[in-house]
Amino acid sequence: MPDKPFMRYIIRGPDSSWWEKRGAAFLKKRDWHFTSPRYFSYKSSYGFNPDVCRSPEEQVSLSYSIQRAHAVVEYHGEPPQDSMFFRKAGFTVIDDLLPFMSLYSGVHCHWLWKENWAIKFRSGFTLGDIGDQWAGPQANAGKLFERAVATVSKFSSMQRDPVDLALQWFFSVLEAGRPTGKRIVEAGILWTALEVQAKCLGIAGHKHKGVHGVKFGMVEDLLTAQKFPSIPALKNLYSLRNGAFHEGRLSNLSPADAVKALEAGRALVRAKILNLLGMQHSDFSPAFVKLYAS
Repeated sequence: MPDKPFMRYIIRGPDSSWWEKRGAAFLKKRDWHFTSPRYFSYKSSYGFNPDVCRSPEEQVSLSYSIQRAHAVVEYHGEPPQDSMFFRKAGFTVIDDLLPFMSLYSGVHCHWLWKENWAIKFRSGFTLGDIGDQWAGPQANAGKLFERAVATVSKFSSMQRDPVDLALQWFFSVLEAGRPTGKRIVEAGILWTALEVQAKCLGIAGHKHKGVHGVKFGMVEDLLTAQKFPSIPALKNLYSLRNGAFHEGRLSNLSPADAVKALEAGRALVRAKILNLLGMQHSDFSPAFVKLYAS
């Protein structure tokens, strides 16, 4: 066993302010340490081994990661493998915190660099963001994350399926990005993120009157069952889904209506997954709810 085992994440997102004002105190309760990248010195960092040489490529990647990061998070000692979202060796509570914060903040929160004392280097990459409106007060993020972890820890494997699939589709949306040329991909993925939750939860859906079919009814019934308010843009989001999957274009909606439907869809997908993770509708801020319910 080495003298100083450790785990280190160099993280981007949601912003420096949240980590300094909120995240540091939350991490301290779990025996993790926060350092602002502005004050991080690798040669004086915990567990630094001068006998270990990095390649020039690794040195450049590490320097670039520090410049772009909002937080350096470390565990001094052998870190507990306590991930509830992933439940795999090498995953910690920080690996759970980052996807939760992505959903809660609307900013892709991820590690740019992750390493431990065994000198396993890995470099992450940046995806697009899915909004800039926090789902609730920034001060509540730590408390709501703790609730999410407690909720997931009680899930059976069957209950985990809709969460796992929804998270996969959510990050597929981020990967698709938001440039105009990729909106068609995003439209299809957003709807699928809702549809897979309904299927996993056994919601068959009803035949909706008019041009909207069973798949629309399935999502509509899902939202009703989980007490979501009326979603005015839902029909347009479904129209975008049909255009993406069947016609290869963004339906016949006007550009303004298409953009509004996409924005509502992004917020709705976030809200749905957060609801599965234990957030109540009362936890959402009015400004966030307005994104999908107006």
